[in-house]
Amino acid sequence: MGILRVNVYLTDNINKGKKMYNGFKNYETWVVALWLDQDETYWSEEAQACYDNSFDDLDDARYHLAALLKEQHESMVGEIEAAVFSDLLNGALSEVNWDEIATGLLKANFFRTSKKEASIA
Repeated sequence: MGILRVNVYLTDNINKGKKMYNGFKNYETWVVALWLDQDETYWSEEAQACYDNSFDDLDDARYHLAALLKEQHESMVGEIEAAVFSDLLNGALSEVNWDEIATGLLKANFFRTSKKEASIA
């Protein structure tokens, strides 16, 4: 189960009446999550590593995973020559809710590992 499916499932009933974009806080967050969902294996491993390194503390894991996501994406902007496009990209990235994406990744990874453990038992 990818981050997009988990997040839409979890937020559909929780955020009634709030302006959402496909289950996410905004368009920018949804777009980043959409692209991350395409590389699910890598990010599920990163989510698991953050969780393991946080000694099973979900809040700490979310904080570290969100920081990692933000750092990696913002570092790519530095590779673009300074112009209107880099300014627009920086503006869009500043709107991304990194905590929401990290939470979705951690929950998706939890659901995936729970299903694996359940199928083994």
